Amino acid sequence: RWTEEVELLMEEMGRVIRFLHWDAQRWDEHRSRLTGENPVHIEGLHAYAARQAHIRCRLAAHFDALWAPYLMPTL
Repeated sequence: RWTEEVELLMEEMGRVIRFLHWDAQRWDEHRSRLTGENPVHIEGLHAYAARQAHIRCRLAAHFDALWAPYLMPTL
C-alpha cells in the first residue's frame, strides 16, 4: 500500500512541474496579447506578466532540481 502512495506522490510532483511550465507559458502568451492606449500602463502590465512567467519558471526549475532523484522517468 505504501508503494502506491509513493508512486502517487511522484506523479503529483511531476504534475506540479508540468503545471508551472504551462502557467509560465500562459503568462507569456497573455503578455503578448496585452494592448491599450496608455503606453506606461501597458509597459507595467508587460513587466508584471513577464515577472509572473519568470517566477513560475524558477519554481519549476527549483522543484525539478529538488525532486529529480525521486521522479520516475516517463516512457
